[in-house]
Amino acid sequence: MKLLVTLILALKLISFQRSFCLEKRAIIVAEPSNVINLENTTAYSVFCVLTNASSEENIAHLNIYEKSKHITSEILNATTIVARVNVEQNATCHKKIYSCKANKPEGPQGLALGKIYFGRPPALFPPHDFVCISEHKRHIHCQFPAEIKCDMDTSFKLGTLSRDGFSECNTSADHKSYRWDSRNGSCAFSMGDLSTSFKLVVRNEIDARSILFNVTHEDIVRPAKPNLLTASQGTAKTAKVTWHMSELNLLRQFKYEFRLISVHGVGNLSRFVTVPKMISSYLVEDLIPHTIYTLDVRVQVLPEVLRPFDDLYWSECASVTFKTAAHRPITAPAVAQGAYNIKKRSADQMNVSVFWEPIPDHLHNGTGFGYRVTAVSDSGNRFTKKVNLPTYTFSNLPTGRYRIQVSSVNDVGESESYNEIQIFPRIDNRQPQIRAVFKSGGYNVSWFVPEKANPSSYTLMYCHFTSQATCHESTQFVTLPAARTFFVTTQDSALNFAVAANYPDNYSSELSWQHCVVAPRTSRLAVPKYHVESITADSMTVRMVGRCEEHSYYARMQILVRALDGQLAMNKSYDHFVEEIVVDRLKSSTDYGVNVTVFDGFGKSEHEVTRRTTASSGIWILILVLAAFGTAAMGFIMVVAVRRLKCVLDIKVDVPIGLLEDQEDSVEESEADDHEEYYNLTCPPIPEESEPAAEEIYYSKPASIPEEPAPTEPVITVSQEIPTIGGGRSYIEMTSWKRPPGAGQPDGNGNYEQMHPPNKHSVIVRSTVYVQMNLFINRARTGNYTQTIV
Repeated sequence: MKLLVTLILALKLISFQRSFCLEKRAIIVAEPSNVINLENTTAYSVFCVLTNASSEENIAHLNIYEKSKHITSEILNATTIVARVNVEQNATCHKKIYSCKANKPEGPQGLALGKIYFGRPPALFPPHDFVCISEHKRHIHCQFPAEIKCDMDTSFKLGTLSRDGFSECNTSADHKSYRWDSRNGSCAFSMGDLSTSFKLVVRNEIDARSILFNVTHEDIVRPAKPNLLTASQGTAKTAKVTWHMSELNLLRQFKYEFRLISVHGVGNLSRFVTVPKMISSYLVEDLIPHTIYTLDVRVQVLPEVLRPFDDLYWSECASVTFKTAAHRPITAPAVAQGAYNIKKRSADQMNVSVFWEPIPDHLHNGTGFGYRVTAVSDSGNRFTKKVNLPTYTFSNLPTGRYRIQVSSVNDVGESESYNEIQIFPRIDNRQPQIRAVFKSGGYNVSWFVPEKANPSSYTLMYCHFTSQATCHESTQFVTLPAARTFFVTTQDSALNFAVAANYPDNYSSELSWQHCVVAPRTSRLAVPKYHVESITADSMTVRMVGRCEEHSYYARMQILVRALDGQLAMNKSYDHFVEEIVVDRLKSSTDYGVNVTVFDGFGKSEHEVTRRTTASSGIWILILVLAAFGTAAMGFIMVVAVRRLKCVLDIKVDVPIGLLEDQEDSVEESEADDHEEYYNLTCPPIPEESEPAAEEIYYSKPASIPEEPAPTEPVITVSQEIPTIGGGRSYIEMTSWKRPPGAGQPDGNGNYEQMHPPNKHSVIVRSTVYVQMNLFINRARTGNYTQTIV
């Protein structure tokens, strides 16, 4: 099978050669040559020459083609036609294929093919691309680019020039460059010479060119890598590094680079030191305390003339890692005026939260880092606390003005300085309010200018969101001019925002926090919602309700209050959302219509709502109050009269003493329930006095009954003297007390009564709750009774 394929290909090749060479016998030639130098040639000629003089081909039927494109030609003689072709401007290296064909009735028939090459002499690269390096003055290696723009058998030959002439050097090559190393001993070279001259010859089919390079040995020295690099004698801010290197005796200066990289990735620095001779130690200063550093050291020899590719002549880096000693914090926390909140207020005390920017980890300068925050009152009182977070709330501070001093502390000590903010009592009309916080990729925060106030600047505080209306970490401050009431940031994480206003008189308001975050509006405004409340004879309050997200889109509000007879009571606009609007100077007993209109950021009114309410008359309120008072007074009089009548009726009741004693015994002995409480009402003999008097007796807590088995149970004992008047002896006529409903009392009102003789001075009552006890005293049966409530 393989043999058959080979025979077929051979037959086709023979047929092809016959058609172009053997049968037709013509050639393609070019003038001046088949290799055209594009640098000095503008045109050339292509000839088709019949080589067989006995050929019957008609010269008039011959044509020249570039690939399939016909080229205009003319008959030069009986065997030759020629075509004139111009060279393309700015042409690069390339080749063209021309053919000579004879026109036949069956179609064009090829007679010959020819190739013409176009190129330029080899390009010479800039001299600075020829780079030689002396490795610590031990050996030299050079390299140069192997850029071949025209693949026309380009060759490179490098050699040294000496008194003995040109000495060729052996080079190695890759796709990018050629290299030569003095250690291969292929050409005349000596490290002891001050300089070496090189000659490079580049040749191709077009032409040959050469270039000379003179290399000064001391200008191309690359020092060896420093070794045995160590760091010692370290302090909080300095470290001494040492190393070893073999000496280079050169008439040149040396340049050292000390590159520091901290473990935190901050505080990095690079320092350069130029010295007349090599050194072996260096003191690194201005370091950050309690920080791990990596130090890289490298060195180079400075040339007398400008040297291309200067970075190639640095030695390799030697590295060492060390840690500086701890130190008290160098930096105090950054603060901003207005960065505080009064969380709780009263007439004499308040809770105050203050905020400051946290100190980054790399500036803690030691272990046990924290903050010392001190509140100093105008009177000089100081309240100090050490905290870990960049915020603190002072609780129960005496109300007043304070200076808050914030410093940094660690286990070594406290920062030399502190920063201070002022705390002022709140002034409502100087307090800014955040209008809206829009989030779309980043944040756009805007706020309202305090009414009738002229701030000098604003303090904007923001941090990563952890909880509403507070900052626990990553706190940042931005001070903005008074004319700017917005802030834009590209941060995309969840953030908390707050704003305070600063004034020319050094007053700073407290922070006002965002309530919600919304996306830019894409739909119409929602219907505003509100309630009308606190209606009086001459005023009412319109309170806006709804979500913060809805109110954030309000650019303007307008309220219109009009009586139904058309009289206007209020027409006012607000350039921001107002939660509570007080409408006053109204007429009593009048119906009013309330109309609230809101506008979006484009000034277009979207929705409005009208409600009707009535302002109540003050006369009717007064009548209702008087009627209620009269009813209460009549009820009180009737209660007193009933009690007096009941006391008079009880005079006729004569209860045997034995019965009373039995009742008392039964009461005293029924103490089986551990959950019951006992009350002991005791009255001593009533002395004689000159004037009648009655006294109410109250007890804050019961006393223990000594004869009871459970002395810890509460009891009530009446031991005060009760004054009386008249002849004979006074005695306890009757006692009564109330008990809880449903406890099985004799009557439905939960009352219980007993009569007692003059020699009875105490009554014990059992009850599960505290009771009210009434004591009625007959003064020597004269009809003069006094009621005492215990």
